[in-house]
Amino acid sequence: MSNAIVIINTESTYLSEQCKSLGYDTYVIDAYKANNFDILDDLKKLQQYLNNISDESDNISLIYGSGLENKLDAQNILSSSTNVAGNNFRNFNIASDKHSIKKIIESYNLQIPGTYSTDDNTNRKYLSKPIYSFGGYNIKFDNKCQKNFYIEEYISGTTLSISFFMNKGEFYFLGINKLLLLKNFTPHPFIHAGALMNNKYLPQEKIKYFESLAIDLSLNGYNTIDFKITNDEIYILDINPRITSTFKIYNDMHKNILLKSLINPSDELVLYENNLFYGFVNIFLKEDEIYTGEFNQDSNFICLPRNCEKVKKNQPFLTIYSSSKSHQELIDKLKEKISILSDYYNCYDIDI
Repeated sequence: MSNAIVIINTESTYLSEQCKSLGYDTYVIDAYKANNFDILDDLKKLQQYLNNISDESDNISLIYGSGLENKLDAQNILSSSTNVAGNNFRNFNIASDKHSIKKIIESYNLQIPGTYSTDDNTNRKYLSKPIYSFGGYNIKFDNKCQKNFYIEEYISGTTLSISFFMNKGEFYFLGINKLLLLKNFTPHPFIHAGALMNNKYLPQEKIKYFESLAIDLSLNGYNTIDFKITNDEIYILDINPRITSTFKIYNDMHKNILLKSLINPSDELVLYENNLFYGFVNIFLKEDEIYTGEFNQDSNFICLPRNCEKVKKNQPFLTIYSSSKSHQELIDKLKEKISILSDYYNCYDIDI
């Protein structure tokens, strides 16, 4: 009998590989490789899936990223059948809804964007956002209310994200990331297209605001909070009390320690010193393409399709991932790889 880990995330390749390197049997529920996200809506099938794993394993842990938003019944089954790593689902659901914790957020010198009023005669822009969303999908400029969406004031400027790890109530700052967008991607104009590390964006004293909030919310494991800064005010866009795509950056930086600590929390988390800048870009296609293996031997290209696999228009194609000794050198390397890729495939450009 073995120790098993169930991984639930839109894209699971990296987490699966790293869990296997720690000696775990891995089972994946995702949107692309296994393409079995529908199991989260079929409770009988989900329970049977977990029962089958239990027959082969002494212990089942769960690591989750995106995909469990508002799936309360699936969360209950997973809680009763696995050891949930990171935030329990109660904390996950509370922290994910920033409007329900508005007073807590504001008590730490943080703000959330205003909501729409029909009395607003200004030139403010507004976004229509799904109540339960991830990855920037289905967000657009709009001020019309619809079911399961809310209207929020658009805050201009660079979108940033703070990554941190909570271990037994202690806050470990990991880094600040600039979040990237695709250019002219009309299906989902705010879709997540990558991230670049750069800690210059946030003064050290303001990191304390996020630390206080994380402790108040009893967060655990890896978390990110997306935000913008305008007129010296910090506006919280989204709280992500789960694994996000930037987890790879910091887990690689710290040699898989974050994943180990997420699964089996230790009394003290010892992180490595780092002098590199990390970043990645997610590539989306402008038209249907068949991948023919040009980048299989280049370690900067990850999450690759299988050889001869057809990838549809407007879908994720692959990821370019790199690190460098300076922020500008990192940008130059990513741009060079994007240029090379564009010689072979018709891809959306990225606003780096």
